Amino acid sequence: MKTYFACALLIGFAAPICLGQFTPVIAKRRVVEEQLDANGNVLSRSETLGRYLRTSSGATLKQTYSMLTGKPVLQSGQLFDYDRHTGYDLDYTRHEAVARYDLPNKPAPDFMKNANSSLGEETVAGLHCVVGPAFQRIGDRRIQIGRAWVSREYSLGVRNEVTLRPPGGPVTHQIEELYDITLAEPDPKEFSLASFSVLQKQPAECNKPSEATPLDSPR
Repeated sequence: MKTYFACALLIGFAAPICLGQFTPVIAKRRVVEEQLDANGNVLSRSETLGRYLRTSSGATLKQTYSMLTGKPVLQSGQLFDYDRHTGYDLDYTRHEAVARYDLPNKPAPDFMKNANSSLGEETVAGLHCVVGPAFQRIGDRRIQIGRAWVSREYSLGVRNEVTLRPPGGPVTHQIEELYDITLAEPDPKEFSLASFSVLQKQPAECNKPSEATPLDSPR
């Protein structure tokens, strides 16, 4: 079960304009979600696998797999192309790319160098990370809902662990993490839309994305 939220998750860093190259990344990605009852007991659990790719120019791609006859098959993705200032939702089954988001200027490659470290430091997936609070922003309010692990050296969000309490909905405990991380340039073909039918967003969809979690940022 996938959970989508229209609010912002913040970890306390600024994003200046890009001036250089990003550290390229190829990583596996896992999202675990647990729905909890009022006493904190787990009602259901789901695990979604995928990949996270980042180029040295700052483009990012999150891919999600589904299982077909016991084998992982690419199902969906989210491409942030800062050179085109556009974010796309990808459907690998239908070969469709929907231009969903108007993106701001590309952050600087070291935009996480001042990430919050108030909750300590840990090594995660082989990378030294600072640990800081993750916040949920709803309007003008900002509420701490969990923790974020960030590699300052590579401006890379490695792990998020949050508890989400949407009004009228079930409590969800969510962990999103990268693992088997390789600092190498991904295949440029992964970022090509040549095999996709590119669909433009409708007027009702012309809203900029909210500030993203570290694992949704061009880290």
